[in-house]
Amino acid sequence: QVAVPFISDTEESAICERLATRLSKNEDQILRRKMMARKIGIIGMGNVGAAVAHGAIAQGLADSYVFIDINEKKAEADAQDFKDAMANLANYANIVVNDYAALEDADVVISSLGNIQLQHNAGEDRFAEFPFTREAVYQVSQELKKLDFKGILLVISNPVDAVSAL
Repeated sequence: QVAVPFISDTEESAICERLATRLSKNEDQILRRKMMARKIGIIGMGNVGAAVAHGAIAQGLADSYVFIDINEKKAEADAQDFKDAMANLANYANIVVNDYAALEDADVVISSLGNIQLQHNAGEDRFAEFPFTREAVYQVSQELKKLDFKGILLVISNPVDAVSAL
């Protein structure tokens, strides 16, 4: 024989009401999330940019991504890999490659510009990559200015303090 705890009608109603409230809050959050078109741009799809894209896509942070890289084949390959991986994820996102115009309505653009090969230097000079990155930042900034980009620009390029000052 199984003992079933007694719950009054009032307690049952209260439990059902709390559950319904919780469900409606979750549904509201899901609906609000679906209604928001969130877009993230990643400029520089090297090791760092690809890792950022992986984390964002796996977590479903955006509905749309824009990958920009001077190595178009690498950016296309990353996009294809992420599209294939989305078959096993709970959410799907659109991915556009090397189209600066697609960044115009992005909520966030992450700058992960750089050349990792320049970091491997005998003097361990943290500014070894700066001349390359400075030029790349100038080119990217000109593209973003053309768009009148109004989102958040998140800089993770090395050396981050010097690059952010540009």
